[in-house]
Amino acid sequence: MLIALIGYPLALLSALTILPQSLKTLTSKNFSGLNPITSYLGIITMVSWSIYTFKKHDLPALLSSLGPLIGFILILTAFLLYHEDRVKVSLYLLPAAALITLLVCLNLTRFSAVAGSTLWILPQLYHAFIKHDLKGISTTSYLLLLIENLAWILYGYFQDNVTYSYAPVVQITASLLILWKTHQKK
Repeated sequence: MLIALIGYPLALLSALTILPQSLKTLTSKNFSGLNPITSYLGIITMVSWSIYTFKKHDLPALLSSLGPLIGFILILTAFLLYHEDRVKVSLYLLPAAALITLLVCLNLTRFSAVAGSTLWILPQLYHAFIKHDLKGISTTSYLLLLIENLAWILYGYFQDNVTYSYAPVVQITASLLILWKTHQKK
């Protein structure tokens, strides 16, 4: 009961985390400060989480990975349709698809979900520190991501599954730094 009480609101919150960035990118077509590699890593990560949580029959966690998956796909779609380097961005499609296929075939989705959750935010964090124009970054997404990851630590504790708690430590730190740099540069 407690898992459902925490899990389903967490699934909704997770679904909403990437949505503000997706909407901002699609409507403004402003890619300032955004890194397309973050979207590729996000897609690989969310596919891995979807498969892992499906196999565990953890419906709240499965639902929580589908929202960000859609969000990352929307951001990547905006990059592929509107970004000036869309050809360069599209060259990452084949390796990303091959990596997902390989991870599934080797039954490494749990590992790739945790590793991906730890790593997907790092290209964006790097961009936040080297780019001067960060107007394309949605601070709302990173505030939601911060809250969501605090909730994931609780969910992992109550599920007695530390797999859900590793990456939030990195994502909380990275989200705080991205928010700080974005605020500093606006």
